[in-house]
Amino acid sequence: KKKKKKKKKNEKKKKKMDELPPQFGIEAHSPYLPQPITKKNTIVSRGKIAGTELPWAMSSMQGWRVTMEDAHAHDLPIKGLKDTGYFGVFDGHGGDLAAK
Repeated sequence: KKKKKKKKKNEKKKKKMDELPPQFGIEAHSPYLPQPITKKNTIVSRGKIAGTELPWAMSSMQGWRVTMEDAHAHDLPIKGLKDTGYFGVFDGHGGDLAAK
């Protein structure tokens, strides 16, 4: 009896996964694309810290994931702290919630 119940449960689960709409040419539940998205988004800028000009750049690429999961932040100079800048790169680890 246990095998039959388990088999029915797996069949129901498979049916639900098969009903998902396709996204990017693959099933929606897959976190990967059939080909990577290699377009790079790049920001090149400069700011001043303590009167000294600081050039900086940031670049990102989505790669094999269905959505971009990483994030970045910058603040140059930090309001109220003219001698300090903030730069951060945040890895999504399988979803953008970890990065945000």
